[in-house]
Amino acid sequence: MQTDFTKFDQLQETPQPQESDYNSSQEYLKALLEWREETGNITEYQERIEAKAERYEERSQKASERATSSMKRSHSYTDGIVFGQPILVGHHSESKHRNAIKRSHSAIRKSIEESDKAQYYSQRAETVKANKSISSDDQDAIIKLKAKIEKAQEKQTLMKAVNSAIRLKDQDKGNAKLKDMGISESNIIKLREPDFCGRVGFPSFELTNNNSNMKRMKDRLSLLESQAQDETQEIKFNDGVIIDNVEINRLQIIYDDIPDQETRNKLKSNGFRWSRNEGAWQRKRSRYATDTAKRLTGAKSPSHQPDQPQETEISQDDYSAIMGELELNQVPIFHDSEEPEPIQETEIELNDIEGKLINNITIGVNMQFVKGDIVTSAIGDKYTVKEAHTDDNFISVIDDKGEEYQGLKEAFKPATIKGAD
Repeated sequence: MQTDFTKFDQLQETPQPQESDYNSSQEYLKALLEWREETGNITEYQERIEAKAERYEERSQKASERATSSMKRSHSYTDGIVFGQPILVGHHSESKHRNAIKRSHSAIRKSIEESDKAQYYSQRAETVKANKSISSDDQDAIIKLKAKIEKAQEKQTLMKAVNSAIRLKDQDKGNAKLKDMGISESNIIKLREPDFCGRVGFPSFELTNNNSNMKRMKDRLSLLESQAQDETQEIKFNDGVIIDNVEINRLQIIYDDIPDQETRNKLKSNGFRWSRNEGAWQRKRSRYATDTAKRLTGAKSPSHQPDQPQETEISQDDYSAIMGELELNQVPIFHDSEEPEPIQETEIELNDIEGKLINNITIGVNMQFVKGDIVTSAIGDKYTVKEAHTDDNFISVIDDKGEEYQGLKEAFKPATIKGAD
């Protein structure tokens, strides 16, 4: 007999509903879930949830079987003893009788433990199936949040309209409005009954709480929509790689070799758990998770580059003023491609330009200082040289208050003979 797969093929070929074809998110979500159920085209998250529930059910079934087996074994230990038979102290059967009772009690305890396990795993399975919360791992999380927000907005509008109708002076007119909203007579009576605080209709805290929930859900929706644009990235470190896995919503650390016990303890204490299926230490994606993984592994982002000296941009007026002052003091100026000529004069008065490069033009003076020299700036302040850098044109100086400054050598001139106090 040949199996007819026509209906199955038709279901598989049924196109997925599109959100643009529906007036509301709730209608679209209902159609989408029906399509997934009919075609069997469920999300990866739903597959994981169903597999998790099946694992719990399987564990519950096995624990139940072990409980039954232990109970039967307990009975078998005392089958040869007549019900109510006392232990015959001093008789040759005493030790056998006592051992049989001991083994029976042990088997009974084992049966009770396994029965409790079976009940625990069964409850876990039911909890997993009944869980209606929206997980960020769910590929339908965005549309589910939209539908939930839409439902909360409808509830907010309804509560406001009900309170408005109840507050009308004409009670009959108010009741008519409530009936037009689809509220039954019995519910109208309940809404008009004052609570323990004398409030009628929906209390203000219900509207406030519902409004806060809408804001929270909207913020989460914005975050999920932003994360939906992310792409999986890898950050390598010495002993492995960090994977920001967008597809499964996990931040993963994969080591080349098994990490030592200290490293594993640090991973666990920072929220990472070992996944045999993924072969990685992982936790849910977040910026904090990424920063934690970098801290634990010493990894750096691919975009990380060592800080480079920044060229300072100055205005044209400042540039002209500095160049004019250099010419006035007869200080030679040369480009990077030119060789500087030795300068013998040390009586130079320049403003401290703090080591800035000006349009790729460097100001050079053959000035040598050593630690302990007393120098003066262009405005006559005295400093003591703390350190003279041999590989560039900077010196570090200290004033009479002990504060340290750094500037170009050209900004200072000797005040006394080198090494003098």
